[in-house]
Amino acid sequence: MRFLLFICSVVFFIACESPKPQNAALIVPKSTNIDENKMALILMQLHLAEARVNEDSRQALDSLRFAKPLPEYYKTVLGINGVTETEFQQAFNYYLNDQKKLDEIYAKVIEKISTLDARVRER
Repeated sequence: MRFLLFICSVVFFIACESPKPQNAALIVPKSTNIDENKMALILMQLHLAEARVNEDSRQALDSLRFAKPLPEYYKTVLGINGVTETEFQQAFNYYLNDQKKLDEIYAKVIEKISTLDARVRER
């Protein structure tokens, strides 16, 4: 439940952020090869990976267990989805410039995580 609240707050802060002037270093493609459904799936997996790292880090403080670094999870998630880091970053920049699409994507992410959470709680 806390994770769902976290996701909702991230979406809220992204939606409320004022537009920033274009930065020349920020590459914003005119289109992307990662569609909204695939982007939602990737973002869901990345958020779950972040939650896992946070939980592992908390447990590592109480034991000799070491948490897997987050970049390793990112590489794994992107690799599973057949997306390079550059492709993901460009797609994310593309969706950042279309707030409506980004909101729709995060609505899908929240829906997917909620469905997953409900299935886990049923067990």
